[in-house]
Amino acid sequence: MGSVDFYQQLFNAVDALILVLDFQGKIVFVNQSWVDLTGYSLAEVKGEDFQALFTAVEQKEEAEFQKSFKELSVNSSVKNYETYLLGKHGQRHRISWSSNLFSDIKQNFEFIVFTGEDITELNKLKEDLTELKEQQEILLDSIDIQIWYLKDIRTYGAVNQAFADFLGLEKADLVDSSLREVRQKEEWKLCIPKNRKVFSEKEKVRTQEWVENAQGEKRLLEINKYPKLDKQGEVKYVVCTAQDITKRKEMQRELKQNKRKIELLHKLTSRMGTSQRKEEVYQLTMEAAEDILDFNLCILNIKEGDKLLIKATSSNMSSAYCKDLSIDEGIPGKTYQTGRSYLIKDVFKIKESILTGKKSKYRSTISVPLGKLGVFQVVSEKVAAFDEEDLKLIELLTSHTTAALKRLISEAKIKHMSFHDDLTGLYNRTFLLEEMDRLDQKAELPLSIVLADVNGLKLINGAFGYEVGDRLLIKVARIIEETCLKRDVIARWSGDEFVILLPQSGEQRVQKLCEQIRDRCQQVELEEGINISLSLGYATKESSTEEIDDTFKRAEEGMYKHKLKESKSARSTIIDSLKTTLIEKTYETAEHAQRLKDLALELGKSMDLSDFKLTDLVLLAELHDLGKVGISEKIIQKPGPLTDEEWQEIQRHPEIGYQIAESSAELSAVAEGILCHHEWWDGSGYPQGLKGEEIPLISRVISIVDAFDVMTNKRPYKEAMSKQEALAELKSGAGTQFDPQLVEQFVDLLT
Repeated sequence: MGSVDFYQQLFNAVDALILVLDFQGKIVFVNQSWVDLTGYSLAEVKGEDFQALFTAVEQKEEAEFQKSFKELSVNSSVKNYETYLLGKHGQRHRISWSSNLFSDIKQNFEFIVFTGEDITELNKLKEDLTELKEQQEILLDSIDIQIWYLKDIRTYGAVNQAFADFLGLEKADLVDSSLREVRQKEEWKLCIPKNRKVFSEKEKVRTQEWVENAQGEKRLLEINKYPKLDKQGEVKYVVCTAQDITKRKEMQRELKQNKRKIELLHKLTSRMGTSQRKEEVYQLTMEAAEDILDFNLCILNIKEGDKLLIKATSSNMSSAYCKDLSIDEGIPGKTYQTGRSYLIKDVFKIKESILTGKKSKYRSTISVPLGKLGVFQVVSEKVAAFDEEDLKLIELLTSHTTAALKRLISEAKIKHMSFHDDLTGLYNRTFLLEEMDRLDQKAELPLSIVLADVNGLKLINGAFGYEVGDRLLIKVARIIEETCLKRDVIARWSGDEFVILLPQSGEQRVQKLCEQIRDRCQQVELEEGINISLSLGYATKESSTEEIDDTFKRAEEGMYKHKLKESKSARSTIIDSLKTTLIEKTYETAEHAQRLKDLALELGKSMDLSDFKLTDLVLLAELHDLGKVGISEKIIQKPGPLTDEEWQEIQRHPEIGYQIAESSAELSAVAEGILCHHEWWDGSGYPQGLKGEEIPLISRVISIVDAFDVMTNKRPYKEAMSKQEALAELKSGAGTQFDPQLVEQFVDLLT
């Protein structure tokens, strides 16, 4: 093996990058590591000027490289300089270079060998570590707690900004400085023994110390010192933290001074926690205020509507100031509007005050909001009679007042919800059953029960939506309420049923009441043109020997008897309303409906359909597009082409119509026909994609006669075809859209 091959194999086995230049700066050799990193093969770069290879290096880095190259000619060796190197495909690498000048025995220049190491990942790790340290420093500098560490008992290590600010020094000046350099003599002498204890005992130490800050103020600091041990169990350094607890200690002293007031306050407020009446809470608040503060008067206002009404006052309240306020009047109004407490030293200097005036003797006040419930105010004849401590006591008192009032309000709401129907606001079934037990006594006889059932509610919900059905139920509830007496108990018994308990009411009054309810219902019509129809039944318990449940059953039986008579009529009325709505929402007319019925009947008879089938066919002719009552008028009456979303909405109308028809005994027979009247013979229709004889016969008939009538009559969006043109269109659709046999029969029928 030649020496050249040997050295090439040797260089290729090395992980480092190797680049060899001749004395003219041309590339002689690159090793495999170079090829792997840059993507350039030896054949691609051999003989190339090395400067051309490095043209992709940043200008600054190229200058550094050139400088190192010149230094090489002087020293024959240059080590550890860095450049960026771009590979063949644009990849960027950070390289640490060393270069050596080699010559022959006569010291003639022969070649330069560059060896390089890819330090991209190493630099990235260094950058990440630097960024992490910066983030940690930012985090430590953003908190108020002082943090530092001790290298030994006398020397600081790193510190955070809070520690430096406390001492009034720069962070950099504290690092590696001794305690003696930065602390007063008496302070550092006290610190040394405590530091020695942590380092020697290797355990956490917590102390509270008075330390002077940069402003010369003595601050009480809670200091914690935590030893950090190395693997041998020796203290490597001690982490220290200090938190200023001066204010906390001051508050603790102040609270101790006010211990009697606080204990008294809690005794009274604990009674508030069990109070069952708002008036008791108001009075306890007054008593507590009089015990803990020295004032001339206090007032508790509660918001009702747009007023702050006086609910309680101190015993020495002057009638001159005993008046209700609007929610934006005076200091109480401002307190309520802003939700903030106000400690006012001199009310004469406050423009919102209503306590000023020539005859006023009041000068200072505390005004505190009771959440959104109201305002509590204490007033004194002295200027600056109250301080921050007084404000805190009043805020503590009113927090209990507010909590007690909110509890009572919440309990009242829960009680109301447990006995009332959410929709109508009437009593619910649970409450009614309790009232039936309560009223079932001799003193309440005669005791009458009325049951009212809303006719056609299911049909209305299906046709017009539950929102309309809910409005109907609410209207019925209001009619019954307005017709009954206050002593009567009205409840929503179930979805469409109401029950009325009438104590001390005989049959004569009940009959009159039912007539009044019916009359009121007949006078009311919802926006959708729906009249209210109720089936009413009643019974009266005359004797205490009769069971109240039996009375209820008699009333229920009476209601069902009336329902049998009235519900069909009510449903017919609703169906008529649906027909009217359908005509109003669509381009269809009563004449179109009549023509469809005539054509369908004529074709049906030619097919020898039974009378039952013919009846269904006529009904379907009239109501096949019933589901369009549930589609937006904007879509149905849109003059231009429909969007994809609008077309999808239109295609829902067979299903909507099916649901409406299914909810009515009178229409259920044609429900399937309504659902399928847009199915095509070849299966490409909607909504189910039925084909052939899977489609109900009456749907196939209606699709033909409806298409014919639409084609032969003028619409706002199209001119009418001739009869012959329309029949030709039907023939062209036979076998795809229409039943071919029925088309043939229909064409024969009309020709």
